[in-house]
Amino acid sequence: MTSNAPFDLTTLSAVKPGMEGTLAEISAQLERFYAAPAENAAALEAARIELRRLLGVLKMVGLDGVVVFCSEFDLALSELADHPQQLSEIHREALRQALSAIQHYLNALANGAANAALRLFPQYQGLQQLRGIELTFELELFHPNLAVPLPQQIFSATPQGDARANLKALRSQYQQALLRWLRQEDVTTMVQQMQQALDGVMRSVPQDDGRTFWWVGCGLLDCLRLDGLPPELNARKLLGRIDQQIRTVAEGNSADVRLVMNEMLYLIARSHAVSELVEAIKQIYALDDYLPELSTLPPGGVEQLLGNIRDQLRVAQDSWERAVQGDEAACEQFIKHAEQLALQSEMLDRNTLQYLTRQIQELSAYASTPEHARLIAI
Repeated sequence: MTSNAPFDLTTLSAVKPGMEGTLAEISAQLERFYAAPAENAAALEAARIELRRLLGVLKMVGLDGVVVFCSEFDLALSELADHPQQLSEIHREALRQALSAIQHYLNALANGAANAALRLFPQYQGLQQLRGIELTFELELFHPNLAVPLPQQIFSATPQGDARANLKALRSQYQQALLRWLRQEDVTTMVQQMQQALDGVMRSVPQDDGRTFWWVGCGLLDCLRLDGLPPELNARKLLGRIDQQIRTVAEGNSADVRLVMNEMLYLIARSHAVSELVEAIKQIYALDDYLPELSTLPPGGVEQLLGNIRDQLRVAQDSWERAVQGDEAACEQFIKHAEQLALQSEMLDRNTLQYLTRQIQELSAYASTPEHARLIAI
């Protein structure tokens, strides 16, 4: 089974300075375009070229969620290239926030934060709204690492009998149960029958990584059986796609199942109910790490991190006071302290200190000289 690869922190550290330069160039070219859209189409095209270069590096590093985010950014720029007269303050703000979000996200990763691209969801939503898309889905940014060690019991059962005949019968069982489940007939029993069918498929296919899909599918059906999925998450289409995958396997073909795997794992991650199987899947795929509001620091980690942020804030405040009094070196120190505040806050749950520390960091850039610092202080 083709799988999402884990992002490579070592490679990220090596290429991050270049990505920062690319982001700075994109920002500079976009600001030129904003100043006079009709005359600066070349600046917008230059920004798009740099963005595509960034996309190539992100793919190499394995940041699939950020690739999706930047692809949406490119679509927004493409529409502006076709209709520059539509540029508005809403465009400027959304694009600036998106660039800032990418920079903060990469900084947070480099400092040990989990690769939870859902932290970019508010800015992703803003980019899609530029294109008139009103409904945005978190799933699009959810790209867990699929290359993880799996329980050996998945591979232990030896296929028995005629695999193709077994798969055909199992698909029929799954389809009949799915149809009755859709009609809300004996729901619990129908979910169990679908689960039995998927377990049978897993035991009928070769003893390799292809069995993972069916094991995760059984976990998804456990969530349904326990009524654990939030009401806004509709599994109907997903169950239909699982049926199509049974057909593909029964016909002796193969398909890229990453998108379906991502969706199954997303629903499992969001499930309120937990069985032994669901808990095993959540732990093996570290699903909580991909949901920012669920990711946790080690015991005592939050208190320690807040203490570090508090200490950093005191140092930043001291350098700020010295900058206002005319100390030029303190201006540079304050900018660095503001960046550290933003980086450390990224390791906390979403929507805690992130917005505030980002605002401090963005405004700190204007305090590059004592004269500017004094004006800001006033």
